[in-house]
Amino acid sequence: FERWWLLSYPDAGSRAQAIERWEARTRQAAASDGEILPDEYEIRTRNGELRRMEIFGSIIARRTIVIFNDITQQKRTEEELRQFAETRASLLREVNHRVKNNLSAIISMLNGERARIRDEGLDAAREALGSLEQRVRGLATVHSMLSASEWRPLPLRDLCERIAQSVFQAAAPAKRIDLRVQG
Repeated sequence: FERWWLLSYPDAGSRAQAIERWEARTRQAAASDGEILPDEYEIRTRNGELRRMEIFGSIIARRTIVIFNDITQQKRTEEELRQFAETRASLLREVNHRVKNNLSAIISMLNGERARIRDEGLDAAREALGSLEQRVRGLATVHSMLSASEWRPLPLRDLCERIAQSVFQAAAPAKRIDLRVQG
């Protein structure tokens, strides 16, 4: 076993730490049920390649049985998945930010156009712009909720309440309107 430690850990400091971890596990196993609990080690192979190994075993009749499980590919895959998830989350945050900004800009433009229409004969156009603005506000509300929930399904009740509140606030900001959704 001594030769294996020298080959697997050419650096004396790393070797001493690995041996200390292994010996602590074997002492713990000897003092209890003989089972050496799994632990991860990064070892160097004969050809100089670094491999991640899960090493565990048993102490039976004062003999140690050691099992090496190469988990190098598993660890690489886990790291790739972690990086993919980080990238996905970052891109999703950026898209959500841009959508939110665009919806706000559209709402501002609609509100500005509606405010410019002063002629009484254009009440229908003003109402149409107001209605369109409310629809965009509804989209912004839904987008905000979905973004906050990381695009997981939302309870329909919560969605309806928030959209209705948004519409009521925009339609009659000076009035107090209570909304109760049942069911």
